[in-house]
Amino acid sequence: MLSMAETTGGSYKKLAEIKTKASTVKGIYNAICQAFGEEFFSLEEIEHAMKNGFIDVCTDGVIIWAD
Repeated sequence: MLSMAETTGGSYKKLAEIKTKASTVKGIYNAICQAFGEEFFSLEEIEHAMKNGFIDVCTDGVIIWAD
């Protein structure tokens, strides 16, 4: 697993970097909700985005990508 600084999105644009040690879907969901100050995505949307490469889990946080 790479750090956020080492992770590239290819043709995706970086939407957000969120520092967290969370590694579970629920933990990442909570970190994203806390960072945005609201429930911006549902737990299911977070899981789907992780499976499809729109959220990268890194050693020091998560990156949300936009195409």
